[in-house]
Amino acid sequence: MNINILQQAPDQPDISGRYLFYLHGLIVEEAGVRPRSEEHGYYEYHQILEELAGKGFVVISEARPQGTQIKPYAEKIAAQIRALLAHGVAPANITVAGASKGGIITAYISAMFRNREIHFVFLAGLFEKCLQDPELKLYGHVLSIHDRAEKQSMTPSLYFQRSQGLGEFKEMIVGLDLGHGLLVFALAIQGESGGLHVAPFVAQGFDAALCRHRYLVENGVPQAKPPRTNNALRSLAP
Repeated sequence: MNINILQQAPDQPDISGRYLFYLHGLIVEEAGVRPRSEEHGYYEYHQILEELAGKGFVVISEARPQGTQIKPYAEKIAAQIRALLAHGVAPANITVAGASKGGIITAYISAMFRNREIHFVFLAGLFEKCLQDPELKLYGHVLSIHDRAEKQSMTPSLYFQRSQGLGEFKEMIVGLDLGHGLLVFALAIQGESGGLHVAPFVAQGFDAALCRHRYLVENGVPQAKPPRTNNALRSLAP
């Protein structure tokens, strides 16, 4: 067991550590910690946590029970973040990353804190439909990532327009052509010098095109041959 992967924030945190809360997608609630989508393949929840921990984070994440309510769960995570802050952990050393439904929860956490220094990362999580809540405004350093083939309406720019408490903010549209299947890839997230950096988890350093090919093959989607190598990680570079 990786000692840097926890289900809740530690009672006695290392105030020099970097803490990352990872909030998974709905499919984990509904089908367990290694669910398989007919369209997108396996959601490698534990692999994602291991990869993030391998980048130097203390990773805090749990598999939510089915039917978890968004706002109460956001308050649960917010309480853990408040505890870290009370112990002296710097806001800039805290990242909340949410995928899909986890992104909606992350947005509410951001709105609760109104802190410009905490980092928030959204993986296909800034849904247009959630803008119906006029109180849902983002704060802190925000990075939004979704695939260009995403079928659901993602509108990070509209969130940015209505949010006056942002620090650094950025929208990235990646070219994996996997739609919501982007969530099956682990993303290593770092805050550096007040900025945000994202790099994909690709076991042997494949670029985005080869990464997509690997995903298709591993999930039983026929493809004649691997795509040609292009500029490494071009579509995912910050």
